[in-house]
Amino acid sequence: MYRILSAFRFLPPESRLKSCVAVLRNSGLSEYKGEPLPCDAIDNYAEVLADGKNYSAGNAVKLMRKTLSENDKIDIICVGPSCNIAGLMDNLADEYSDKNGMELIKEKVGRLYIMGGAFVFKEGEKPFAEWNVEQDVPSAKKTFDKFPSEIVVVPSEAGARVATIAETTKGLTRKAMEVFFKTGDRRNGIKYEENPERTRPSWDPLTCMAAIGADEYTYSEYGKVDVSGNGITKFKKEKTEKCRYMTMHNDFKKAEKKLNDYLKSLTRSGEKA
Repeated sequence: MYRILSAFRFLPPESRLKSCVAVLRNSGLSEYKGEPLPCDAIDNYAEVLADGKNYSAGNAVKLMRKTLSENDKIDIICVGPSCNIAGLMDNLADEYSDKNGMELIKEKVGRLYIMGGAFVFKEGEKPFAEWNVEQDVPSAKKTFDKFPSEIVVVPSEAGARVATIAETTKGLTRKAMEVFFKTGDRRNGIKYEENPERTRPSWDPLTCMAAIGADEYTYSEYGKVDVSGNGITKFKKEKTEKCRYMTMHNDFKKAEKKLNDYLKSLTRSGEKA
């Protein structure tokens, strides 16, 4: 079972995306290698969505197949482990389309925007496996190796340069931020105290911003992402490939201001952020 949360309200009205869906997996959290959100955090999400306005149950791959079959072209945003993307690639014909997953992607998907991987490290820093990739290495490898449409990657080091300020958010987003702070404080042996001035990296929001304003950012040349057995990613330039990533040659302060100004506007207007 999957919980499906429409992410439309997180995107500016000028969004050119026809569909953006965030998927919260309702089972299998214990299978993740990293430290997942505590179970009570998932329960909190359920409480926030309990009014039924933003909540529906269904299979994520089925939802993507249905959405693709009903539209001409779709850009997909993946801001978690790649299990659902790999599932879409492996899927067979169904009631929504007589095409298998790969055929449907080739016909309907313009770009896949992925928050994942890490390519640039500080001097002396040992390469590490980015969290989303590490949780499901086989799916990440399959996605980067075989996804038939263009892939745009927003790596860990890019999202880390854009801060989301806690006081600009509320509702579900604020709850998720506080869970992030609590988890980090507990891991580091620090007593948690709510502080509206705290910030967190904006890995996922920056990926959505890249999809909305594709021409506003600087990307690498085309190439291929290799995923090692332990989840470490390396980018290799190859003109014949369809993958590129957001480089560090971007005005991340400008992106940060745009993100937080937008979140503030939602808070002032009374919308749920």
